[in-house]
Amino acid sequence: MIAALAVVPATPLLLAENVGRVDPVPELRSAARAAVGSVAAQADRLVVITASDVDPRHSRPPLGARVARELLPREADEVVVVPWDAPVDVCRGLGSEVAAAALDPAARTALVVVADGCATRTEKAPGHLDPRAVQVDADWLLALGCDESRGDLRAESPAPMRAWTGEELGPATPIDPRALLALDPGLAGELLFHGRATLQVLAGALAEDDGSATARGALTAYEVMVGDPFGVRYVVLAAH
Repeated sequence: MIAALAVVPATPLLLAENVGRVDPVPELRSAARAAVGSVAAQADRLVVITASDVDPRHSRPPLGARVARELLPREADEVVVVPWDAPVDVCRGLGSEVAAAALDPAARTALVVVADGCATRTEKAPGHLDPRAVQVDADWLLALGCDESRGDLRAESPAPMRAWTGEELGPATPIDPRALLALDPGLAGELLFHGRATLQVLAGALAEDDGSATARGALTAYEVMVGDPFGVRYVVLAAH
């Protein structure tokens, strides 16, 4: 069964090779390690879900896989790599395969999903500023059970990483696979939202066979950190 979930960003800043004398993202690194560690402690089996690199120029594993390896307390049992621009039905199919491999109720599976939000939230962001990014990021975060409007996270960008308290989260709501599957691949590409495919694989793993919004296991977010310090939406989330 799928018993726990962590979502972490696919930023190269989380790789040890990119840390100099001063860690550029200490709060992000600490939160990501804590989220991954907390869900790994609840699982017999660890599955990483990540996307291919947009423009691979090397023979190394995708960035998301390397970030997960950096954060995991032990080696993953499986790494699922989805093409970053995969159609929704392909993403959902991969997710269904993940769910099928986790059917044994005696073996608890934790998913580690490596996904950035839009990289177009400020003028200095990798894709420069696109005002549509704010709403798209709010939509997928809400699908993960977190309402941005509660935490006043729509402040002017770039915003530092900030932990979201239980009071700001409001009443716990399950992750909504249907809303994740509704994300538009074309718009995601325009906004450099390269975590879209990864999140839709997650949705495929959690969605019931009839496509309903009721997730297998009804995972609910309970720890969240959000920010866009470099114009890219970063989210760290743990759920069970």
